Amino acid sequence: MSFHEKKTWAMLFANIFVYGWYFSRMATIAVETPYEELPIAVDVFAYDLVATIIALIVVAIIAHIVIALHSVKIDGEVVDAEDERDTLIELRAGSIGEPILGLGVVITIGMILLGNGPFVTANALLAALVVSETVKGFFKIFYYRRSF
Repeated sequence: MSFHEKKTWAMLFANIFVYGWYFSRMATIAVETPYEELPIAVDVFAYDLVATIIALIVVAIIAHIVIALHSVKIDGEVVDAEDERDTLIELRAGSIGEPILGLGVVITIGMILLGNGPFVTANALLAALVVSETVKGFFKIFYYRRSF
């Protein structure tokens, strides 16, 4: 398994677990908070979003360090060079993930026009980004496993 494939696996799991925690927390807030008080929930949302971003950064740093340590050659050099295959896989997976992000943005604009507030709008945009990156990660792994 190449360095870039390991990195993709790590970021895919980090996105799923960290954002899974975040969205479960937001769903709890949305269900328990009366509609009139959702603007107040934006304060809670901001703290949870910052905690989520920090957690994702910490997990990514730790994962990359562990992957780099396992990818060290005998002479101490890390084998992390990106070749044509990695570039092609990134482009092919991105061509699938990016339209999902665009669709999520269009859906969110529709939600804004229907009168949804900042709490729902911000979480819908973030969800579009997370779904897009997750789909992109799945397809990158699919292409790596397929020996594309």
